[in-house]
Amino acid sequence: MERTELQYLADFLAGSFTDLGLMHDYEILAERGSGLIAIDARRGSALCDGEPWPELLSAARVASCFRLELDRDPLVALEDATLKVKFSTERYNEQRNLGTKWTNPTGTWVGASFDCRSWVRVPGQIATASHSDQEEWPFPLRLESDWLRQVSSRRRDG
Repeated sequence: MERTELQYLADFLAGSFTDLGLMHDYEILAERGSGLIAIDARRGSALCDGEPWPELLSAARVASCFRLELDRDPLVALEDATLKVKFSTERYNEQRNLGTKWTNPTGTWVGASFDCRSWVRVPGQIATASHSDQEEWPFPLRLESDWLRQVSSRRRDG
């Protein structure tokens, strides 16, 4: 595998956790508050602080999209594809990111920061990448009645 292809996969994996949308995991991320998530992108499994975290839907989404990227080159002998995400959240009373519009927000707000690091390994080669992001959402989030419309770009670092 060419080095640029391997680096592309590492870059894709590093950004995938937040770029693919965390909406369905907002509640469990807010409840956990902080931690270190390890996602095996080959299997879609996740650990948080060393304990299995099967409720994290984003792990399966990351693995699924990563497999789609791998399908471009089905002969890849992938030895490892891991994403580690260090996250922390805080709660506050008023929305801070005024560039994002939410329908019918209620309760408090949750702000979260994510530092993502990936590595992808094939025989004899390894590529790494990092990505940082911040998100904000109302808590509790009422997905069933409030299909949200996020209108603005999120602040990106990396």
